[in-house]
Amino acid sequence: MGISLGTLFGILAGVGLLLYNIVAKAPDLAIFIDTGSLLMVVGGTMAATFIAYKEVYVIQALKGILQIFKSLKIDKKTLVGDVEKIIEWGKIIETGGIRELEKQFDEKELENPVMKFSMDMVFAGEKSELIYKETKNLIESEAMRRSVPVDILNTMASYAPAFGMAGTLIGLVILLSNLADKDSIGIGMAIAIITTLYGVIFANLILKPTAAKLEQYNGIQRFRDLLILEGVSMLPNKPDPYYIQNHLNSYLNPKFHFDSAEG
Repeated sequence: MGISLGTLFGILAGVGLLLYNIVAKAPDLAIFIDTGSLLMVVGGTMAATFIAYKEVYVIQALKGILQIFKSLKIDKKTLVGDVEKIIEWGKIIETGGIRELEKQFDEKELENPVMKFSMDMVFAGEKSELIYKETKNLIESEAMRRSVPVDILNTMASYAPAFGMAGTLIGLVILLSNLADKDSIGIGMAIAIITTLYGVIFANLILKPTAAKLEQYNGIQRFRDLLILEGVSMLPNKPDPYYIQNHLNSYLNPKFHFDSAEG
């Protein structure tokens, strides 16, 4: 995986816009920095999340924040490559049978869990229907597991503004209890509101975008897994390579249809 330029640009642009508005309009940058407010938002959000979910899943969700900076290496070339391989396997099976494919099969292909699971059943002589059913269960189970961090991050995004508001209310209580000191009212109000600002930024610049990006990654991975499933599950029936090609092309953008199978 390389660096996700889109994620990097988004983070830099978001932070840049915030800093620009602060520098351009604020008389004193120090009023936007308050450690207690930051701890209230981040610490409160984390505390509530650990209460709501098992710690192992929370840690996975937090790792997801770093994961979005890595680009997912599944693109049109990857999908077309998968289609090409499966068509070639179909050609081998058509002429030499499954045992011949097993002899020629590249073990590196088994690094993909879905490919390994389904091809193991092909080589074991299982029927197409069983391969499809069991591999589909694997794909959906994996997709469900990958969706857990997404749900947690979305939950955290709902907690952050709430704790920001809680910090603001605490600040207002302290402020109202000290109304006799009129000179401190403006500063006290600013510090009280800054907690809400932290909560909104934390939720909308980090947590929600991270959840959305992970959900997109999961969808792309699931699509590739299903494409592999559609092709591999056909192999035991020894279909014509043209049939495999046309069936798998139906899942791809017409601009990227694979066209090299020979009848």
